Amino acid sequence: MPDVKKVFGKPMASQDDKNPWVIRTDFTDDDKWQAVGDLIAAPRVEYDYQFYACVRYVSDPKYGGMEPTALVHSLPDDYPGLFIFIVDSDTLKDDEHPVLV
Repeated sequence: MPDVKKVFGKPMASQDDKNPWVIRTDFTDDDKWQAVGDLIAAPRVEYDYQFYACVRYVSDPKYGGMEPTALVHSLPDDYPGLFIFIVDSDTLKDDEHPVLV
């Protein structure tokens, strides 16, 4: 069983470097960033099993205000994933917190 630690107040499987990144580009509301992180970290229950998102949270001001294309081009050459999740101003403003993938 993977090492479980608390991230965003919820148990998470891993913050492994190989997990896809959830990148914060809007730094105007820490509480809403926390709320989105809590939603992502919340367990999903399917067929009596709990599943957790295995992602790496990235809250780095260098990504602040970046447009999606620029953000993708700014990722390290050795980025391990095929996709990223972007938490931008639309994510924080909308009550349903849509995340760009």
